[in-house]
Amino acid sequence: MSKKNIILLGVVIGLLIIPSHIVILSNIIESFLADLIVTLVFLVTWFSIVYYLEYFYRKLRDVDPIDVEILDSKGLRHPEYKTPGASGMDIRYDGKAVITVNPGERVLLTTGVYVALPENYEFQVRSRSGLAWEDGVVVLNSPGTVDADYRGEIKIILINHSKVPLTVKEGDRVAQLVLTKVQKVLWVPVKALDDTKRGKGGFKSTGVT
Repeated sequence: MSKKNIILLGVVIGLLIIPSHIVILSNIIESFLADLIVTLVFLVTWFSIVYYLEYFYRKLRDVDPIDVEILDSKGLRHPEYKTPGASGMDIRYDGKAVITVNPGERVLLTTGVYVALPENYEFQVRSRSGLAWEDGVVVLNSPGTVDADYRGEIKIILINHSKVPLTVKEGDRVAQLVLTKVQKVLWVPVKALDDTKRGKGGFKSTGVT
């Protein structure tokens, strides 16, 4: 059911239920104050219906932000979304020392970030597109994984694929975190797998163009 249909359903329910309450209250108390109270009750009930329909719609669509605990450290800049539609949060290097990543070299960067993810969620650690394209520097194990039961510091492995060194300073955004839901696997042993058109075709089995 679409969001529009859910809200429409709420309107219909409100129109069916609320008038009966208005009639009952108006018959009991006939005064301006009673009419005012009835009007307020109508408005509160109406907006409550719309609010909760919107709330449950968002829950069904799983679009509400997920609460994630982060260890609060003085001066720590939390990972943050730079635009409203961003999927990844930029995470920063927090070391005092200036790091030089030479061509072909890999480094392990600290962030000062410690989190407790909800069960069945992970953080994927991904490269930043700007660093990848302009500097040839990427997250070596991209996407890295921060498991829900990990309580250590999130660290970033960078590797320099370019021909020039890259300097990393405190506060530089070095990677991005994407929150992802994890579906666990339950293995089902079978004697044989079903046949498909592709079969065992692997690398380049479908061609290039």
